[in-house]
Amino acid sequence: MREGNLFIVDNSDDNWKVRNYLMEWCEISKCFDIATGFFEIGGLLGLEEK
Repeated sequence: MREGNLFIVDNSDDNWKVRNYLMEWCEISKCFDIATGFFEIGGLLGLEEK
């Protein structure tokens, strides 16, 4: 991806949820930025072990 491009992930696809995407990125990244309009602590806790 070129600098300046955004990649948006949402839960509109029943087979590809944001949680799954983030869990995959936790395996290959040291950090990432998230911008969200809605936040629930349960979503973050779901990634705790990653």
